Amino acid sequence: MSPAASASDAALTRSQVENWDFAHLDAAAARWRASAAESDELFEQHRQSVSAPGGTDWQGSAKDAAWERVSADTTVVGRQGEVLVAAADIAVAGVGDLRVAQRAALEAIIEAETDGFRVAEDFRSTDTRRIDVSTMSARYMAAAEHTENMRWHAEQLLATDKLIAQRISAKAAELDSIRFDGETRGGDGSVQFVNNEEEKSPKDEAMERVAEPRSEVAEPGTWPPTGTPVSGGTPGGEHYGPSGLGPPVPGESLPERPKPPAWTPKDVGSGGDATFGTWESRLPSDQLDKWEIDAVREGIASVWPEAERNMSHYFGVSGAPLEQDVGKMLNDLPTFREAVDTRMQDLGARAISQAQASGATGPLTFPVNTDWIGNQIPQSDRNWYLAIGSFDYNLGGEVTVYPPAQPGGQWTYSMDADLNMRDRYNWDVQKATPIAGVPISDNQLGRFHMIGWAKEFTMYGSTGVHSGN
Repeated sequence: MSPAASASDAALTRSQVENWDFAHLDAAAARWRASAAESDELFEQHRQSVSAPGGTDWQGSAKDAAWERVSADTTVVGRQGEVLVAAADIAVAGVGDLRVAQRAALEAIIEAETDGFRVAEDFRSTDTRRIDVSTMSARYMAAAEHTENMRWHAEQLLATDKLIAQRISAKAAELDSIRFDGETRGGDGSVQFVNNEEEKSPKDEAMERVAEPRSEVAEPGTWPPTGTPVSGGTPGGEHYGPSGLGPPVPGESLPERPKPPAWTPKDVGSGGDATFGTWESRLPSDQLDKWEIDAVREGIASVWPEAERNMSHYFGVSGAPLEQDVGKMLNDLPTFREAVDTRMQDLGARAISQAQASGATGPLTFPVNTDWIGNQIPQSDRNWYLAIGSFDYNLGGEVTVYPPAQPGGQWTYSMDADLNMRDRYNWDVQKATPIAGVPISDNQLGRFHMIGWAKEFTMYGSTGVHSGN
């Protein structure tokens, strides 16, 4: 079995699938076969030595007893060798089964990428094509199907690995039961991985020790301290003001698209980098809070995957930026989709108005780069509300205006842009958010950042969008 897989029952990642280790099984099979052959050879030599020590024939009851014992021992060695060879056969066949399962998983990844999706470590599929309103639903369904297919094949690879491990473990137990006459192995003879004493878990011990109340809630305005710098912003250029449109150029494309403007979080959360790990933990109350939140995370993983993913990253303590699936946000959040569509139509109308005022007689292309616009996710969508809450988005790209083909005809536009989002995953004191029926205060969650058990991070994402009249 793969060491990477055996270390945890967690779902496999793309890197684990791509770099699956087979060498240890091949090496084990060779080692077991060699051990069986060597044991057979050594005991055959021993049997010959008992029969005629130094080439001298001997007789009597001593020889008879020695011969009986070596014959019995040789039988045991033969049975042990058979089990070792059988385990080696399982390992060799297992390598073949694992290669088949790995190949199927890799083909599922290739299929998704060929279909225009970027595949993340957790097999989430993100569309690399520009999203058109008419195809958005179909592309989202395709992304979900690819993700499900890749995860299924990864699960099959892991299940194959576990089955091989179980079969080899059964052979190990069988080998342990084949013993020489009079041989003893400590205890009851079974393989012991832990001692037989019943030990309390750290959680049980903490529950027995707990005497202090939960973490106090800081008074509003007392944390973080005044003047704490805001962490987690992203660099960028300048936006084009309220209109979102830059100076146009003749033709149907720009020499270079504008990059998203610089972004700064609207709040400091629990203090960001300046306060991370600056408080002392209080045990066992902090640990009890953590266990409660861990149980909540486990419970929401299947129903609110984005919420669980972001919270798990928070408790991963890396603080690294985490990409969000903006295409899925568009598909799942009607109010967000409507806001983006309205903003794109407004940009198109403004571009037409400016093109008309300029007296353009041919296509005119405007660069688009809006300021960051706030959007609040409704609480009715528990997944995205708990994952992000509120966020900022920007549209950056180009809109091309076309004069009417015939006098008196209609002016038209075509807009291609990147829809970018930014937000900071942090928690504000004096708020509480029920998660799966469990009231979890922002103070509890924010405290983990300050004692160094979790770390705030920046959320970002982008997807292509298209609009026109």
